Amino acid sequence: MRLLVLGINPSERSHTRMNSAWNRLQRWIDELGIRHCHEFTNVILFPGEYRQDKVDLRTLANLVYGYDAVITLGNFPLQSLRRMKYQGHYYMLPHPSYRNRQLNDPDYEAAVLEDCKRWIASMPARNARKRYGGNDPKKPHWQKRGD
Repeated sequence: MRLLVLGINPSERSHTRMNSAWNRLQRWIDELGIRHCHEFTNVILFPGEYRQDKVDLRTLANLVYGYDAVITLGNFPLQSLRRMKYQGHYYMLPHPSYRNRQLNDPDYEAAVLEDCKRWIASMPARNARKRYGGNDPKKPHWQKRGD
């Protein structure tokens, strides 16, 4: 299975891979057992203020094409998927930022990760090309009719 982890936008910090949210996300990826079957991207490809009108839906469609499922980090990427009428499998994890007060409760964090593990285990093992309607990368499956 090929999973895409979808965040909001890159950090403005110079060491983007060294911040605490990134470290928490890496720990989650290990706990979920998806280290070798996932990739990561953001719905907005540049740092700074984020709003839905800054999401290029065509670019987002190309980014998610070919994945069996998407894990969103927070509600913002999920709203972006819904705006582009994404019909594939997805799961929303809370954003891993340490500003996210829900994650102050270790029991909540553990329960969310356990639920996500069950969701991953329930995913059908499929060929991504079949699932996404063939080899035409110009037209993602949710833009096709009759599949």
